[in-house]
Amino acid sequence: MRASLRMGLGALASFLVVFLMARLESNPQALYLVIAQVVGSGVAAGLLSRGGALAALASAVGGLAGLILNIRIGTYLWNPSHTSLDLIPIRLLLLGASAGIAAVMGYGFRLKPVPPPVEEKKIETPSMGVVEEKPSPEPPKIEAQVEEAARPEYVEIQSRICKFCYSVIPAESRFCPMCGQKLVEV
Repeated sequence: MRASLRMGLGALASFLVVFLMARLESNPQALYLVIAQVVGSGVAAGLLSRGGALAALASAVGGLAGLILNIRIGTYLWNPSHTSLDLIPIRLLLLGASAGIAAVMGYGFRLKPVPPPVEEKKIETPSMGVVEEKPSPEPPKIEAQVEEAARPEYVEIQSRICKFCYSVIPAESRFCPMCGQKLVEV
C-alpha cells in the first residue's frame, strides 16, 4: 500500500513538472527548459518514490501523462529536428533519461543509514548503588575461526623412488607396490 502511494506521489510530481514546464517552451531558450524539465521530473519522482525501479516507473508514467496532455491541448513543444514526426521519439528518449535520473535518486535515498553508536547505561540497584553497564564487546569473528579450521594440516610423508620402475613409493616399503620387486635396504 505504501509503495503504491509513493509511486503515485512520484508520478504526480513528475506529471506536474513536465506539464507546467512544457507550457514555458515557447521561450527562445527552450533547450535549457527541457533539460530542467528532465532533471526536475527525475529528481522529484526519485525523492518521493524512494526506490530505484519504483521511481523510474513513476517518472515515466507521470512524464508520459504530462506529454500526452500537452500534445492533446496543443501546447508548443520544443523539437530539435526539422520534422514534426521526430517529436514523439525525441520526447520518449527524454522521458527515458528522466526515468534513469529518478532511478538513481530513488536508489540513493533507499540506502539504510548507519546505526548510532551504543551508549553506556547507568543502572541503579538498591544494594550496589549506581552501576555502569558497558556495552558488551563484539563476539569473535567466526570467519577467522572458519579459516583456521579449513586449513589442512600438512603431514610430511617420506618417500623414495623404486630403482626398477621409477615410481614414487613410501620410504618404509620393502617391496615396490607398483612392480612388486624386492627393494634392497641401504
